[in-house]
Amino acid sequence: MLQKPKILVVDNDATFLRQIKTILREMGTAPRCLSSSPDAVEAINREKFDGVFLTWSLRELDGRRLTQRIRKSRSNARVPIALLSERGSLRTLSEAFESGVTFAFGKPVGPIELRRLVSASRGAMLEERRRYQRAPLGVPVSCAWEKSLSTGEAVNISSSGLLLRLGECPDPGSAVRLDFNLPAPRKRLELEALVARATPSSQIGVMFMGLSQNQQMLIKDYTDRALEVERVF
Repeated sequence: MLQKPKILVVDNDATFLRQIKTILREMGTAPRCLSSSPDAVEAINREKFDGVFLTWSLRELDGRRLTQRIRKSRSNARVPIALLSERGSLRTLSEAFESGVTFAFGKPVGPIELRRLVSASRGAMLEERRRYQRAPLGVPVSCAWEKSLSTGEAVNISSSGLLLRLGECPDPGSAVRLDFNLPAPRKRLELEALVARATPSSQIGVMFMGLSQNQQMLIKDYTDRALEVERVF
């Protein structure tokens, strides 16, 4: 089942929120539209989004402080952020980009302008989805560290790491060497990783280290096929 891109929209104007919600839904996305910046902070800390659209003149927490909160969040720190603003000064744009805004678009934002915005942010959204979302991967894995060797099965994979189940698990922080095959077409990967976490159920999450360009492309191609990423935008 395809997952629609989740886009958080934060703006004080209720009429604008209704309009942009309708347009974004027609474009095949799943918008979450909020008029309260504190509510937006709660959503950012609770949910994972593919993109955030916000205005700079928000009440309570303004656009600058909301952007800073997003950039410090656990799950959305690298999400693309688009500033939707009235004709602003160069100073406002400078503050926006310094705070972490990725794109800036002027209001009013109609269907044509919104499609341009989504198109401009599409690449960043896809890269964030590849990094964060994990594709199922039930293949045998060999894991070596120090003088130990354990075999098990991969659970899932993303562009940044792998979750696997092992008979014997290395401690968090251990450097490991992984050997496994990506299916359809069969491609062997031998790579270095760092154990980021371990669970009581003999599962470990590892972060890939020093991937070659070819290894990055092989993982990207597999996750794109498994998640059907390209088709959701």
